[in-house]
Amino acid sequence: MADSTNAQKNVRQTVQKKSAGGSRSGQDRKKVEQRKRRRKWNRTRRKILRFLYSPMGKILGVLLLILLLVCVIGGVRRVSFDIKAGKITAAELKQCKDKQEYLDAVMPIYKEYCKRFHIKYPGILALQVFHEVGSGFPQELSDVAIADNNLGGLKYGGGGIPRSTLGAPCPEDEGGNYCHFKTVGDYFYAQCWQVGQSLYDNVRKHQDSVEDFSRTLCNLWIGGVEGSEPYGYSESLIEDYREYHLEKYEN
Repeated sequence: MADSTNAQKNVRQTVQKKSAGGSRSGQDRKKVEQRKRRRKWNRTRRKILRFLYSPMGKILGVLLLILLLVCVIGGVRRVSFDIKAGKITAAELKQCKDKQEYLDAVMPIYKEYCKRFHIKYPGILALQVFHEVGSGFPQELSDVAIADNNLGGLKYGGGGIPRSTLGAPCPEDEGGNYCHFKTVGDYFYAQCWQVGQSLYDNVRKHQDSVEDFSRTLCNLWIGGVEGSEPYGYSESLIEDYREYHLEKYEN
């Protein structure tokens, strides 16, 4: 009986020793793996440091620094330009004595925003409002255009147009609402943004001449063929483009 009890104790001790040994061996393996990972990281770090201190690494570092500075300066320039563009109000534009004075005020803004969306002929977009409002523009801007800073009557699409909120209701036969813009500069931006979207990809492909661009754009806006209203619309835009010498603002 005593022998049996001693044998069981010996078995338990053996099992415990094996278990303890197994735990220690597992811990040892983890330590070995950790040391391997540290050595590997140290080798990688030394390689990176050697490259950074090499002539090629120094050149690359300078180039990256220049790129960072260009991005920062470009961002600051965009923000400052947006602030400057936002200072123009519809009420001020209404005081322009003629279309030429209006174009002199807004074309630098159209040029910058069209450049951001790869549009070569900002003058065509700027002239659109002449035909949307009528011959009395800019003196005959509507109350809605002034209140919403929405000179051309862009429709609100549920927030799809940038920098816009819900504006005044459209006439009953049209339904919906106009966009409201905080500033006229935001309206100019939204107009250029719209022509920069995928729907207008084909229009931006037709920028070999202002005539081609204007006709393609008007056909998308209204639809039709030569001799119809879109053709007359585009030809009027081209005629005004030449009359006011807007080619000097081309991107």
